[in-house]
Amino acid sequence: MANDVITIIQNVGFPIACVCAMAWYCVKVNDDNRQDRKEADAKHEKEVDELAQALNNNTTALTKLCENMKGGE
Repeated sequence: MANDVITIIQNVGFPIACVCAMAWYCVKVNDDNRQDRKEADAKHEKEVDELAQALNNNTTALTKLCENMKGGE
């Protein structure tokens, strides 16, 4: 790997080698960020589903409570 880098610098010059290294770094960072976003999106989707279920449970409980209160009138 180190010999390859030295060969590239000798053949195409330092500035071009730096541009290539920076392009590789940008692609790597972009791929890492994309993976992190996918994981965060999946976690967020799970949280939203759990909150929706809790909201539905609360709605059911409130409906039953209202029915019980109406029955006591």
